Amino acid sequence: MDHSREDEDDEPSKKLMWVGVFVAAALLGLAWWHGPILILGFGSIVLAVALHGISHWVGEKLGMGHRVAVGLTLTIGLAAVVLGGVWLGKSGAEQYREVMKQLPAAEEDVADYFRSQSWSAGLVDSVPSPSKLARKALDNSSTSMMGLINGTAAALTAPLIAAVLAIYLVWQKDLYVRGTVRLFPPSRRERAREIMARIGRRLRSWLVGRSLSMLAVGLLTFVAMKLLGIPMALALGLLAAVLAFVPYIGPIASVIPALLLGFTQSPQTALYVGLAYLAVQQIEGNLITPVIQQREAAVPPVLLLIGQALAGSLFGLPGIIFSTPALVVAMVLIESVYLEGMLGETYEDVGDTKPSRSATRPQPLPACEAAPSRGVACAS
Repeated sequence: MDHSREDEDDEPSKKLMWVGVFVAAALLGLAWWHGPILILGFGSIVLAVALHGISHWVGEKLGMGHRVAVGLTLTIGLAAVVLGGVWLGKSGAEQYREVMKQLPAAEEDVADYFRSQSWSAGLVDSVPSPSKLARKALDNSSTSMMGLINGTAAALTAPLIAAVLAIYLVWQKDLYVRGTVRLFPPSRRERAREIMARIGRRLRSWLVGRSLSMLAVGLLTFVAMKLLGIPMALALGLLAAVLAFVPYIGPIASVIPALLLGFTQSPQTALYVGLAYLAVQQIEGNLITPVIQQREAAVPPVLLLIGQALAGSLFGLPGIIFSTPALVVAMVLIESVYLEGMLGETYEDVGDTKPSRSATRPQPLPACEAAPSRGVACAS
């Protein structure tokens, strides 16, 4: 056996392994030094995958070129956001003013209700009311206002920058794909392109499944709040749909404003609101999501919760938001690089139109067939 030939074949793999270690260390260093930059870059990639998937579908249906389809998708999306925001803001402002008028009376009703209960009578007076907290916050208006302005500016600037980066990535996608592939050795570039394509397919599949779940949650929440007579039912439905992007944590956050609005009517109504949200989450988790996961990419719940906890501790709320798509990418890399590339296992990916590379890799022949002249006998 020619050991020198095997060492030459393994040399690119060793170099690629060290490059991967270096890249992983650089990403960890960036996360430690300035995590928001890493989150901003990854968020722009997720947005680019979503925009590319929609524009590709539009281009196929209407027979358009890539850039024409991207421009049309952006135009329609921007118009929908502006018109929806104007309409929702106009109708929501009236309901908001009405709710603000009802809040003081609702606050007193809630306090009276808990005073009448033996288990909570002693706690009511020790808990500051929302109105007192609001007045205390206004007393520090000079500091609080600057913090509010800075926080609002950061909250608006980051998504805007991510959207601009996503547009550039989609507009010249071939340029960035070629540039990334060229970072690998020539013998590995085709495999790198396959893995990047697989990551894109898996992210698009997950985004489709998540979008369908978000749509279902939003519609069910809107119908439930409308039937209960809760004000701002449409806004609550939209909020529930948006927060459903973050599994487990998002639904918990979306119920808080609905409960507050329910208390403006009565504690009993707030109880019905909580039960309605619980029913919506049960329908989504036990009926809708299992059906979607049969066709779209999914992340195991245990990995999802661990990923959310880890990303939240490193990056805060933005890390929690993008923890699930980051896990999707990590799962693809583990399957493609480690399970297939190093262990030789096969894995059928979502959306694959051809067998994976490991499935088509030629298997070595038995010694008796590879070198019959050496006198090696084959087993019968």
